[in-house]
Amino acid sequence: MVRNRDLILAVLITFCLAAMLFSVKPIKSQTEPVYNPMYDLNDDGVINMRDIALLARAFGSSGTPVNKTELLAEQDEIDSLNSSLSQCQSSIDSLNATLTSEINNLQSELSSLNTTILTKLGWPDYDSGYVQINQSQSIILTHNLGTTDVLVYMVGDYPSGVPYIHQHDYGGEANGLNTYGAYWSELTTTTIKITRNAQDANWPYVRVMIWKVYNNQYTGP
Repeated sequence: MVRNRDLILAVLITFCLAAMLFSVKPIKSQTEPVYNPMYDLNDDGVINMRDIALLARAFGSSGTPVNKTELLAEQDEIDSLNSSLSQCQSSIDSLNATLTSEINNLQSELSSLNTTILTKLGWPDYDSGYVQINQSQSIILTHNLGTTDVLVYMVGDYPSGVPYIHQHDYGGEANGLNTYGAYWSELTTTTIKITRNAQDANWPYVRVMIWKVYNNQYTGP
């Protein structure tokens, strides 16, 4: 009878100790475990019983092993390439923005070039701009084109606020005893002479544009 009492007492003590052990909150170790993605079988960022369950289900299976170290290295390389691609895309976007701005600036500059005449002849090889000239005065303009095989075009301008005149009075226009306008002469490889007639009242400013004739042997239409 004593032995049964001792046995019952021992079982009760064992049960109490077990209950105390299960009721005590586990104390974390001083060193936190290091996360290893290779053990995270379901890739949820936490290694727990779910990963162990997956491993238990696969227990006893066999197959061709995978070099996980190489996989991680390849993944790192892929991440690096993706980062480089992102940086390249940013650079391309920045370059596109710069090019767009430059193109807009160039278009604005081209539209503002209203002081030079563009014809089928192209831009003049020389453009004096409007130069003031007095009655009876002769002025020398320096073009420095190095040739006299050229096409010369001259226009005049009324005083400020009045429309331009072009062929009117060009070369001198006789009106009774008076001669109006201006004309050019004494063309050299570097200069051209402009003279305004004494009675002229229309051309206080002249503009001379000169184009080189690159093929003076041209005979066809």
